[in-house]
Amino acid sequence: MLKKLMYIIILLNILSCRSVDSPIVELVNFSGYALIYDSNHQIYKNNSGILVEVLGTDKSTYTDSLGKWEIKHVPIDEERTVLFTKEGIIPYKRFRYPYFESRTIIYEIPSYHIAFQDVTANDDGILVTGKFVDNVRGSAITFLDTTNLVSSSRKHHVYGLFSPTRLDTFYRFNFSYSNLSESGIKSGQKCYIKSYPMALPEGMDIYNVDPETGEFCWNVITEYGSDIDTMTIRF
Repeated sequence: MLKKLMYIIILLNILSCRSVDSPIVELVNFSGYALIYDSNHQIYKNNSGILVEVLGTDKSTYTDSLGKWEIKHVPIDEERTVLFTKEGIIPYKRFRYPYFESRTIIYEIPSYHIAFQDVTANDDGILVTGKFVDNVRGSAITFLDTTNLVSSSRKHHVYGLFSPTRLDTFYRFNFSYSNLSESGIKSGQKCYIKSYPMALPEGMDIYNVDPETGEFCWNVITEYGSDIDTMTIRF
């Protein structure tokens, strides 16, 4: 009887130590709607089949026809990122996904390319103009940087969003000299300018920033971009 009592006491001590050493992992349910916009800025009627993954875990699911999804029992993490992917759409990472049902807009890959781009200097700044192939109506974004690595993936750049009527056959943007100066660009520096077609429906989240790199998650089509133009800035 005494041996059994000692065994029970030892076992209880082991279990109590384990409970102290193993912190309780708080779990949370993620849910929301993922809606696809087409090239004409219209929402798909059927939003099913979008793969939703919680990065850093093995949790994933697919959306139904309404775009609704839910993933249960996800370890809580304020830096949690959710990835949305499907063939024919631009992969989209949503950083710091909120712990409540939320709507996420994702975008069909635009079919339009940039036909040409022209860069000129004027009294106010650097004017960038361009047109889309076959005069289709689209949106674009321009990046300006002091290295030939200028692209949408760089952390530091001057950028301009432009599309006079949201969708048009051309694009136009002016980088003012004051804006360039405030961004650290000095007179006499050589700059590189590149534009990309862009999915830009209403409600786009331009503040979706990677917490690790500080980079914006732009919805651009890099393979359809313009050639890189160069210009020595003088102001």
